[in-house]
Amino acid sequence: MLSNFIRVLLWLFVILLVSVLSGWYSWHTSQQDRQQRLNGQLALYQAALVAELDRYETLPYIVSIHPYVRRLLSAPDYMPQRDLVNQYLTEVATGTGAPALSLLDAAGNCIASSAEQSEGTPLQQNYSSRPYFRDAMAGEVSHFFGVGLTKSHASVFVSQPVRQAGQVSGVAVVEFDLSALEAAWQQERGYLLVLDRNGVVVLSSKPQLRFGSVRNLSSELRRELYRTSQYGTASFRLLPYRRLGGGLVEVAGNDHLMQVREVGRLGWRIVLLEDLDGVRQRAWLVGLVSGLALVAALLGVMYGRLRWRQMRDAAAMQDVLEHTVNERTSQLAAANMRLANEVETKKQTEIALRKAQDELVQSGKLVALGQMAAGVVHELNQPLSALRMFAENTIHYQTNQQTAEVSGNLQRIIRQVDKLGELTLALRLLASRQSVAGWTPLLQLREALEAMFENNLTEHGMHLCWRVQNISGLPLAELAAEQVIGNLIRNAIDAMVTWPQRVIEVELQQHENKLILRVLDSGPGLPQIQPEQVFEPFYTTKPLGKGLGLGLVIVASIVRDAGGRISAANRPEGGACFTVELPISQQGSAC
Repeated sequence: MLSNFIRVLLWLFVILLVSVLSGWYSWHTSQQDRQQRLNGQLALYQAALVAELDRYETLPYIVSIHPYVRRLLSAPDYMPQRDLVNQYLTEVATGTGAPALSLLDAAGNCIASSAEQSEGTPLQQNYSSRPYFRDAMAGEVSHFFGVGLTKSHASVFVSQPVRQAGQVSGVAVVEFDLSALEAAWQQERGYLLVLDRNGVVVLSSKPQLRFGSVRNLSSELRRELYRTSQYGTASFRLLPYRRLGGGLVEVAGNDHLMQVREVGRLGWRIVLLEDLDGVRQRAWLVGLVSGLALVAALLGVMYGRLRWRQMRDAAAMQDVLEHTVNERTSQLAAANMRLANEVETKKQTEIALRKAQDELVQSGKLVALGQMAAGVVHELNQPLSALRMFAENTIHYQTNQQTAEVSGNLQRIIRQVDKLGELTLALRLLASRQSVAGWTPLLQLREALEAMFENNLTEHGMHLCWRVQNISGLPLAELAAEQVIGNLIRNAIDAMVTWPQRVIEVELQQHENKLILRVLDSGPGLPQIQPEQVFEPFYTTKPLGKGLGLGLVIVASIVRDAGGRISAANRPEGGACFTVELPISQQGSAC
């Protein structure tokens, strides 16, 4: 009697455990499904917000380069010029749908605006205390969100410095609000919040939460916000918002699922919250149904077991046993036969594999020999081409009695011969992996490259432009530097021979401890392939006999040996862009 009671208790415990586990599993999977749905929904909200923030991004720059604007900043008290700028700003604002465009002088005074005829005009208002003005005067493009000095609602401000003669003489500003987007969010059932980096709610699907805070703000931070008037006289009340971990947040005493994404240059985060009541109810229901299903299954098992005991028969069990033994014997015999066949197959495979390996070794030797020969020809081609060009020019200058030019060309020929010597020396030392490290002055490198490609550029009507930002040299040996940039320029020339737009740009700039080199062309761009494929040996798009497909392989090898990396991509406006990143030692700098 006691054992039956204990058995019943055990079954009750099992039923309760299954119900709890089923409910927990439903709770967990439902949360995951909701999180995925929320993530997709939040991605749409994020994309809409980013698109709205970027909508007028370029307007301040367009205004900053207009000659009317520059002339007004040079003579801000000249009223006819101010009227022209006001009219220009009004036309730009009307054509683009921008709410307001303004021009500030170096003191922060608004001297022109598209809203100068409207109520609450910013004209003659001083904005020197606003962060977006200070950032722009420091030469930076600034993004700011806050309450305007002449309006009661918050807006987004994008500012652009106006430069004249290398100095910032004023600031162009576009102002727009996000009220239409925020109004559309009010249809969201849950909470949709946009938080700034301080945890202040700047946008919300629930207007009553705006300018509240999800965490306590320090007194120093409050004073700074009040000093800049970023949010006017908002009290920054603390909202009933508490993180629970695991993607859960407690809002006003109720648990909510949370998804967060970063937004734009303002340091914002967009947060989407959804109540968990539906998930909780489903978990309870699944647990209850699972318990009832287990009870029904147990009753069915008990009934089936009783019937089986009544029908059990010793003879039947014997038949089953004999059948099982026979079946196992057949299976073992078949398995033994399969094992013997597999052993024989493996022996034949090993013989074929050894034969294939021997053939592969021989093929590899032939390929390596071919690659080495092709590489030597490719490396010698550029100096030899330069020698031919200089020799032809020398004959021309000699015929015209241009003695100075003849002497200059002979000096260049001598330098090219020296480079051939260096190249053959480099090939002899290739087995020892000679270092490409060194330093090449930019002026010397630029003169050598322009002389090397002068005839090609003139013949095809191409322009070679250099854009250098305080760079005095490259962290490569002279030969390696010429090989890297020369190969990239040569590829750009070959790509644009039949193209109407023929401009090659070489950009050099330093970013932290790296030197960034870009070679851009206006040609047809790269084929529709993986960008990394252009660095594979023997890959070329040139006609037969015009290239071996080793130029970019050599460039990539030099860059890797220097500890850098190279990449290729198509430009949005057309043409190809090759980017090389080279490390700069802490002891030196490219500047």
